[in-house]
Amino acid sequence: MPLSIEVSGFAINVSSASEVSGLTVSGISTANSNDIVYVWVGQTYSGTVAISGGGLTWTQRIPIFGQGGILGRSFYGIAASTLSNANITVGSFSNSGSKNYAYLAVVSVAGANTSSPFDGNASIPLTLSGTGSVQGAAQSGVVSTTNANDILLAFMATAAYSGWGYHASGWTQLSQTSGQTTGGSAATEYLIVSSAQTSAPVSFVSGSTAAGSLWILAGDAIQAASAAAPSFFQHSGPLRLKRFNR
Repeated sequence: MPLSIEVSGFAINVSSASEVSGLTVSGISTANSNDIVYVWVGQTYSGTVAISGGGLTWTQRIPIFGQGGILGRSFYGIAASTLSNANITVGSFSNSGSKNYAYLAVVSVAGANTSSPFDGNASIPLTLSGTGSVQGAAQSGVVSTTNANDILLAFMATAAYSGWGYHASGWTQLSQTSGQTTGGSAATEYLIVSSAQTSAPVSFVSGSTAAGSLWILAGDAIQAASAAAPSFFQHSGPLRLKRFNR
């Protein structure tokens, strides 16, 4: 089975309270078993993130990274059987400021290698953070892959609210949220490759005009399942040939 995105979902929570209790992406259903369910989490300030849902065992993939007012991390789980209207939930998030923003993105990947899900190249996973101030500027990094058949995943989140996160050329956008009057924005994208990559760009384009907007960017690569080796009949006894007369 080739690599593909079976389903994706996204949620955002903007709260004036000192804590956001959590976020949920609902109705995750898949047609295939043995999907890799990948979860991106973005948040302002600190907070304990516990993930649950889908009857899956969750493993942290990318530890917390970022700066000051915007942080990120990721998790994954292996769905041994198909999912039916599963709910994926993370929370909670605390905040030392007057507003708290949290983002949750869920991506289910079919055709992945469940025994060894991730490309082993040293550049993966990618995590970056910075400050942007120019509308239309690309925030980007690069990844290289060792495996020929991968699906590259990327996530960006920012505390700015005026339209960050337009997907990069050549990539397919999965989700984007922006335009919050007082909140942040975030986006996810993916790219399927059929050859090993060298310094492939992972980027998003900023639509923000807010000077000093903090942002985070992360990239990862899930590798395809190994092709099944052909089976051959093995005969243990002596080979006997029979002659047929015409």
